[in-house]
Amino acid sequence: MEPNFKTGERLIVNKIIYDIRPPKRGEVIVFHAPAGIDYIKRVIGLPGETIKIENNTVYINGEPLDEPYLREAIDEYASSGRLYNEDYHEVTVPERSVFVMGDNRTNSTDSRNIGVISYDKIVGRADVIFWPLNKIGLVNH
Repeated sequence: MEPNFKTGERLIVNKIIYDIRPPKRGEVIVFHAPAGIDYIKRVIGLPGETIKIENNTVYINGEPLDEPYLREAIDEYASSGRLYNEDYHEVTVPERSVFVMGDNRTNSTDSRNIGVISYDKIVGRADVIFWPLNKIGLVNH
């Protein structure tokens, strides 16, 4: 999830929030992945929405998605002629599911590889970084 999370950071995950309401776009979630381990990724697409990636831009229902949490990384890649968001065919998110992507788009196993994530696989929302001590703070959703 670089550049926003680093290896070794420890998080507090809110396991109750999605019993109260469904996930929202931009939230960072932890879920049970098909590989048998938990992944942390950002919610990009919600039920009923179409997702497509073209020319380094993520589109939701045909509208470009503003991703301020990645702006610096995208600009850095673009300045060297590389794509941060590889093109991806259009997909519609089924009911009670989300389309997730890692913030490190060039090296992320996410919905582009493993498919959408059903609500029953979601552990919760990452809310607080508590380790290392110099990184303590709220997760930017």
